[in-house]
Amino acid sequence: MAKAKAAVKGGGVTKGKAKVVAKKVAKKVENDTFTLNDLAKHMCNEYQDFTLSGTYGYLKEMLDTISNKIMAGDAVSLHGFGTFRLVERQARSGRNPRTGETIEIPDRKAIKFKPASKLREAVKEL
Repeated sequence: MAKAKAAVKGGGVTKGKAKVVAKKVAKKVENDTFTLNDLAKHMCNEYQDFTLSGTYGYLKEMLDTISNKIMAGDAVSLHGFGTFRLVERQARSGRNPRTGETIEIPDRKAIKFKPASKLREAVKEL
């Protein structure tokens, strides 16, 4: 949106054109996310025997199973990718950034991901 506003201020660009620019900028950011549907389409392109609906259903079931195992307290290890596990965060004191007031943050559960060494090394080389 900032680029769109700058385009309007620069002159020669109507507000209508600025909206188009803003949509294109927003679309670029949106395209940086690889979704489950994108993964299913990619797999169908790689493997001609796969159907989109079958692949999407398989991936959805796989993710549901992984989620259920994590919520049950099991660690889920995907060789070459990493391990997901449920951890408990202890209660702690915090500070309200608006008022400066000290508050108590209750204990909670969170998901921790530890990437496999192969993935960690690949990211280091980016």
